Amino acid sequence: MHISDQELQKIFKSAFRNQDIEIAKDLKHKEILNKAYGDSNWESKINFLNLRHWDGQTDQGAHANLSSEISLNGFLFGFIKFIYKITFKKNRNKETRNNLRDDISIIKKIGGLDILQNCKIEDTYGLTYKGKINGIHVNNRWLRYVYLAAQIRNKELIKDEGIWVDIGSFYGGLQGIIYKYSPNLRIILVDFQHQLLRSFIYLSNTQPSAKHFINPDINDRFENPGFYYIQPENIFKFKNLKIDLLTNFFSFGELTRESFEEYISSDLFKNSKKIFTVNRFISSPFFETTYYNDITIKDYLQTKSHLVRYFDEFPINHNMLIKRDLLGRSRYRTISSNYFELILERII
Repeated sequence: MHISDQELQKIFKSAFRNQDIEIAKDLKHKEILNKAYGDSNWESKINFLNLRHWDGQTDQGAHANLSSEISLNGFLFGFIKFIYKITFKKNRNKETRNNLRDDISIIKKIGGLDILQNCKIEDTYGLTYKGKINGIHVNNRWLRYVYLAAQIRNKELIKDEGIWVDIGSFYGGLQGIIYKYSPNLRIILVDFQHQLLRSFIYLSNTQPSAKHFINPDINDRFENPGFYYIQPENIFKFKNLKIDLLTNFFSFGELTRESFEEYISSDLFKNSKKIFTVNRFISSPFFETTYYNDITIKDYLQTKSHLVRYFDEFPINHNMLIKRDLLGRSRYRTISSNYFELILERII
């Protein structure tokens, strides 16, 4: 039976009725939460139209802003400016489309084209922004999810009926893809309340036959397949949790050193059979202090409980140019630090 978004909002709100809203310690997530919780009745504002694309985050992921850099003023230059904008926007669109083609080629190279074809973004729930490349609708974020799903499959990181904990799941796009292939998984989504609500609405509509467990009791043993929704501060309360796969994509490197160490030194991390993460080599390069911490790749490799099984550059969106201000100049640039792809396996 189909459940409306309004009913899903009520179910979610009831499950978290005694929970305080998590306040992030890092600047980026503080800003996101301030936008998300700007209204006391914020749950009712999350719906089909803004599940994946809203003021605080975007469904597209990092992408070039197709606007003109030129600064011409006055009537005399008006026509020149107009022609320049049209030409520049056309060139930027062409470059963006070529980057998407590169990502599709990479997915094809690792044997993930079937996932892209079987998990079509137009068949999922929520308003999204997409372009058509080689007959396939895509956007930057969706290609990331497809690539990650292909790597999880290729590297055999988890078997059906296993327990997968993902820290920072956004609207649940990756989880929906994986569940389609492994419907007996226990998938634990760890995120702020507003993100968990987005995931709950998205996955309830995209995977209507799945079971959902919102804010489970700390004694829950995760015996039932389906999706479990847990706030960050609560995940540490589950003792002796037997995790087959722990993942974090793009957000460990954004945390404060204190929050990062809490995850890395936790039993949650140490007891996970396999860990798969994609993060920046250097969170805050000296020439562009991006996330106000000193976290680098060295911190991920200091674990004594796991061995490195796979390490390489993360290839999706690798060549994309983003318009940024740097040292007083604004132009299209590569990001200040690339992303690594790391798989760790626990020492038995």
